[in-house]
Amino acid sequence: MDLSQKIADYGADAVRFYARMAKLDYDNEVREEFVSSWIARKLFENDGLTVHVEREYTRIIRDLKNEVTSTDISSMGGWRADIAIYGPDGSPLSIIEVKICDEGDRGGTAVLRDREKINVLSKRVKIDTYLAILLTDINDTNK
Repeated sequence: MDLSQKIADYGADAVRFYARMAKLDYDNEVREEFVSSWIARKLFENDGLTVHVEREYTRIIRDLKNEVTSTDISSMGGWRADIAIYGPDGSPLSIIEVKICDEGDRGGTAVLRDREKINVLSKRVKIDTYLAILLTDINDTNK
């Protein structure tokens, strides 16, 4: 399974669906929470994967049979993975952080922040990580 391609395909589907559903003028108005939930739902329905949305990093550490330390709590206590994929044995296999950026976004600070979160977790435990950056068109979708 090419998980990267599935994330991209399901994320693009989510953006298109939400923009149509909410009658948005611009697809950069789509909510990341919706996209994350849509991707998680599709990974479950189409691919049979066990997924969690907004899963705490400290819970993921614990689910990987590691003790959560005070350092973990202070460094990542409030952080959540947008999507966490679990294996048949109940162990986390990978996490996905989702960011929506429009083609005019030059800052990228939210992307860099999520990348740093992933780095901190990856240094602590062995887990596959994905950063799904959905670059949206800022053209009017209703024209």
